[in-house]
Amino acid sequence: MVQAIILVASLLIAANAASQPQPEAPQVKTEQKSKSAVNPQDNTNQKPSAACESSAPVPISVTCVQANPSETKSEKSSEEGSEYWPPLLGYRVKVTDSLLALFTLGVWWATWRLVRGADKTAKHELRAYVGVEHVHIEKGEVLASPHCGKIVIRNFGKTMAKDTQIWINGVMADGEVTDFPLGDRKSKTVVMPNESIGGLEHEIPVHSNTAAPIYLWGRIEYKDVFKIPHWTKFRFVNYKQDYFPGTGGGGISIGWAVKTSGEDSNDAN
Repeated sequence: MVQAIILVASLLIAANAASQPQPEAPQVKTEQKSKSAVNPQDNTNQKPSAACESSAPVPISVTCVQANPSETKSEKSSEEGSEYWPPLLGYRVKVTDSLLALFTLGVWWATWRLVRGADKTAKHELRAYVGVEHVHIEKGEVLASPHCGKIVIRNFGKTMAKDTQIWINGVMADGEVTDFPLGDRKSKTVVMPNESIGGLEHEIPVHSNTAAPIYLWGRIEYKDVFKIPHWTKFRFVNYKQDYFPGTGGGGISIGWAVKTSGEDSNDAN
């Protein structure tokens, strides 16, 4: 009985719903149309305004696209990656800054080398160069008297040579000579540019073999105006008889001309 009542009630509700008219879809009117619409009940002769007489404005559609955060971050990271070097010790350096720094360093280095090279060249050109200008060996006046080695040194440089010292020694060989000790110092002085200093002599004892070779050697030490020490070493041996002006310009002395002895006998710094 209850089920029959429920069934009848359901049928009545369904029939009532079917008899109701279907609702129309709502119409969306723009604000411009509502403003432009004319009220049909308005019988006034009011003229429309100039704004109403002009054509309706065309709406401008602006489309805003939200950037994808992942893409923006990726592009930014790409730009930063091309602008900076990879991190080093927790710091990031711009490529342009580092290249500019390297260029500046290269210019500084080249300039420093030029200045240093010019400074070295100037020192080499201006420093003193002291060496042997002339040397010969005079024969003893009598058979048993010693021979005498005579040396003239000269400063071939453009500035003075300070604390100039010279050692001279010699021997008339009696067999092979392998030791060349310096012996006593003969002089300590200042030698001006292009100045020659003579009177540096050393006696050489003789022996019975008058044809034995005679060696004369020595060393010069000095400092240039830049306080840099230098030295010159020399070693000569007689090779032919010759004649020389006597001491003080009087007479003629007999002796020997000399030549260098050995490849390493003469050197300088």
